[in-house]
Amino acid sequence: MKLLENIFIFKNSILILITINLLSCFVLSKSPNNADTFLHWSDVKCNSSGTPQCYSQLYCKIAQKGQPTKNDSSRFDRSNCDSINQQESYTTLINGFSRISILKNKPELVIVTLHGLWYTADQFKPTLNKIIDVKGQKNFNTIEVTLPGHIKSEDSEDFNSYKNWAIENKPIATFDEWLEAMDNTLTLAKELGNKVVLVGHSTGGLLSVIAALKYSKVVDGLILVEPALQVQALRDIGSNVSKVLPGSILKALIAFSKLFNAPDVKPFANLSMGAEIQKMADSVLLKRIKSTPSIYNLNQPNFNYSDNSNELPELSPEIPPIVYTKEDLTPYFNLGKNINIPVMLLNNEHDVVISPDANKYFFMGLKGPKQYITIDFGIDFRHAYFIKEKSSQLAEYITEFIEKNISNNAF
Repeated sequence: MKLLENIFIFKNSILILITINLLSCFVLSKSPNNADTFLHWSDVKCNSSGTPQCYSQLYCKIAQKGQPTKNDSSRFDRSNCDSINQQESYTTLINGFSRISILKNKPELVIVTLHGLWYTADQFKPTLNKIIDVKGQKNFNTIEVTLPGHIKSEDSEDFNSYKNWAIENKPIATFDEWLEAMDNTLTLAKELGNKVVLVGHSTGGLLSVIAALKYSKVVDGLILVEPALQVQALRDIGSNVSKVLPGSILKALIAFSKLFNAPDVKPFANLSMGAEIQKMADSVLLKRIKSTPSIYNLNQPNFNYSDNSNELPELSPEIPPIVYTKEDLTPYFNLGKNINIPVMLLNNEHDVVISPDANKYFFMGLKGPKQYITIDFGIDFRHAYFIKEKSSQLAEYITEFIEKNISNNAF
């Protein structure tokens, strides 16, 4: 009797588990968090790379998942790729994070934006919109990257609920995950336009430099805003403080830091992730490249990172004098010597987060067309202030630099 009772209980338990699994599958299929709601990076790859067929295939996939730029999407069935061509442009998200916008016909230019620490794909959205306003139309493709460990774009359907989760759980990622995201981005970017321009702020600026070295045949230009080639020492220490201090003390330190024009720390920010920036700079740019260049395919003929024989030049009149450091800046000068594409550097001379001095000597080493712009305003020196408050001016800088140095047919 006891045996029959156990068998009955076991049988019912199995049935309950099966029922729960079936219900879970149903719920997940309806959930906005389901990955099928968005494209994967693997969905935006094609075998016939560089062909018109590849671009058409990407346009079809993005249109099926995305939202039309115009408000006439009800005129046709987007499940049929032949009918999708009635729409000029579509925008969609990769898993709710990075944003892709694609035109029906392949343009000359694709702009890739890479945000700074604790920001998202939305950081450069006002700037891109200003470029469209300046030119009167959108005639370039865009990939607006959200790096792993950062929250979803506000365009995401479940943004509000996800943001609450992020504030509670503080997402985090390593720099290796950022590099993987960069790889996926550049693989797609080369299919979306004939000229690829990277626009990066802080951490995104560092990633842009790494991308220019690794993908020298893909990247055609860099727009660097306060790139984090070297993190200021106190900021780097501060990023590790979260491992030992209670949350209440951290909140007080964050509030106190704003008195000294430190960047606004987001409520979902995982402070310990800040240490990944200098780790990436040291591991990829300074140590790994110097010891084993082939690890990132940096085997172009002119690659000569370890050459320290040249003395540092005197700063040119367009670059203000050294502000903070007296350390050896030779590595950053030599780093610049290995980049031949056009580069525009917007440098905050009083930045307390990254080293403006390292950026200066990186700029001095650059071999290709280059432009140096000081973005201090004497009022507010905060990191990322320029992007947030001066998007129209940044848009003008970007369009002028691209038209003059990269492609006069870009817009």
